[in-house]
Amino acid sequence: MKMNLAYTLSAVLVAGLASAESVEFSADFDAETPGIAVTPTGFSAVGAAVDLIGSGPNGTLADELPGNGYYVDLAGDFGTTIETDQVFEAGTYELTFDLAGNNRQASADVVNVVLGDYSETITFEADEFESDFETFTFGFTTLEAGTLSFANDGAEGFGALLDNISLVGDVTDAGAAVGVDADPDDTGTGAPVTAVPTPAALPAGLLALGALVARRRRD
Repeated sequence: MKMNLAYTLSAVLVAGLASAESVEFSADFDAETPGIAVTPTGFSAVGAAVDLIGSGPNGTLADELPGNGYYVDLAGDFGTTIETDQVFEAGTYELTFDLAGNNRQASADVVNVVLGDYSETITFEADEFESDFETFTFGFTTLEAGTLSFANDGAEGFGALLDNISLVGDVTDAGAAVGVDADPDDTGTGAPVTAVPTPAALPAGLLALGALVARRRRD
C-alpha cells in the first residue's frame, strides 16, 4: 500500500506540473511561402517586411542553412522589426528560439527581443556571420502585457536568421530557475534559463497528499 500511495503521489505531481504550463505561441515558418519583403503568418511588420527564405514544399529561396525548412531573414529591409499579432499578458514565461548569423556578409548582426518590460539583445560579431542555428532559451517575468517582437539592428540588408519560436506561459518563477548561459555575447534584462518546478508552485491538494504518504509510512 505504501508503494501504491507513493506511486499515486508521483503521478499526480507530474500531471499537475505538466498542466501548469501552456504554449502561448509557436512558429516554425515551414507552412509559409518563401519570398522577399513578406510578413509571416501571426506577425506584423514594423517599418518594413522581412524575407522568408530556405527550402520546403513551397519552393526554395536563398537557402543559407539547408535542412532547416523555411526561416526568417530579419533584415528584409534595413532595421526591420516583426512583432506577434497576439498580445501576451503580464506573467512568467519561457521563450525559446533558434538564431544564426546572416551567413552572407561579414558584418555584425544585432537582434533585440522584447515582450512587455522584458528585453534581450543578442549579438553575432562580424567574424560569426557564418554561424549555424543556435537555440536560445530565456526564462523571465514581465510586469507589463505586450507583443513579442524581434528587431534587427544595422544598416545593411542581410540580417540574422530566425526560426522555431516557442513561448510557454505559466512557468515557475524565473528567479528560482536553473541558469543556462546560452551565448556569452547576449545581454538583457533577463537571464537564459531552463525553468524548473518549485514546491511553491504545487497545488495545496498535492502537498496534502504528500503529508498523507508520510503519515502512512510512520504508521
